[in-house]
Amino acid sequence: MTVTNAGTFTTADGADLTVGNAFVQNGAGVNLLGGNITSTNDGISFAKQVTLQGADAVVLTSGLGAGDNIVLGTNATTDVLGAGQALTLNSGLGNITVNGDVGGAGAARSTAM
Repeated sequence: MTVTNAGTFTTADGADLTVGNAFVQNGAGVNLLGGNITSTNDGISFAKQVTLQGADAVVLTSGLGAGDNIVLGTNATTDVLGAGQALTLNSGLGNITVNGDVGGAGAARSTAM
């Protein structure tokens, strides 16, 4: 699934998304995540800032094979934000890459990898 967003891409709290192949966000807009995203056979990547929302942890799970990577951001300005929120990243045999800061002005409560 590819999301090419100019505005904010949003998943509501508890609105989980499961895709059969890669999940790719490549638009100019930012991301507001409340639901989990699972890719059953590939990786997950976000080109722009991710802000966490909701009552529970946001969980990103890529396919469990080698090369099923999770990539957050493309440079040092693409941060992961979300005051008091938690983020869990599960990549199986893949890599996890976070190119921006985790927290910043809106520090995340916890990050698990």
